[in-house]
Amino acid sequence: MSLSKERDAERKRQERARKKAEQAEAEKLKQEPEPDETPEPEGENKLGHRPTIEDAEAAMDNPVLMVDVSATVKRFYGKSQVWAGIMYQDSAPADWEHQLRMLGVPFAVSPLHDQDIREDKTPKKPHWHVILYWPGGSTTYRTAAAIMRDVLKGTIPIPLVSPRGYYRYFTHLDNPNKAQYDEKNIVTGNNFDIGDFITLTAQEKNELKKLVLAEIIKQGMTEYWELVVYAMYNMDNAAFDLI
Repeated sequence: MSLSKERDAERKRQERARKKAEQAEAEKLKQEPEPDETPEPEGENKLGHRPTIEDAEAAMDNPVLMVDVSATVKRFYGKSQVWAGIMYQDSAPADWEHQLRMLGVPFAVSPLHDQDIREDKTPKKPHWHVILYWPGGSTTYRTAAAIMRDVLKGTIPIPLVSPRGYYRYFTHLDNPNKAQYDEKNIVTGNNFDIGDFITLTAQEKNELKKLVLAEIIKQGMTEYWELVVYAMYNMDNAAFDLI
């Protein structure tokens, strides 16, 4: 075979190899998920349960557990509209509220929990509970972690199943045996409204009505305006909304 024919044959082989590689790459791209799309989970959940705030808290001092918790969240629950985490007084930036407001993400932060006790009766580090909310739709673990871990220096973010329940936990409202905190010290920003998550049950509405009527009798109020002003300064948001 002449030299020119050998070169021509080589070029054809290279062209076929290039087209084959391009075709293989195109097939691979078709099978990959779109950016920010959570793939179907495969394999085993290493934790054996849905990750909780307690798991994220425990992982702060346990690098191995941190890897397992974050991997489980990303793999099985990678996107959520509402994320939660904990930031600690000894590591959070001094201007954390300003930084959260500048990010533009609706948020709620609990009163400083500085009286919490572990099961072994030792005190917990002073900390805040945090809710981050994307009202326009779900966002990824990576985005939530960029705020909780990188900005607030806190725990791994966990997707919330019940924002309302976690908001009530801010003050231990349903945990009378735990230290109680004042709802007035909850910090919210960027148009966060817990009302987006609250739907009172019929029983809760009845209990609230009884509470309001008891206060009317106790305070001797006879005018609606008196009740409104009293509720504004002395009752919680749910009672005020009902009134």
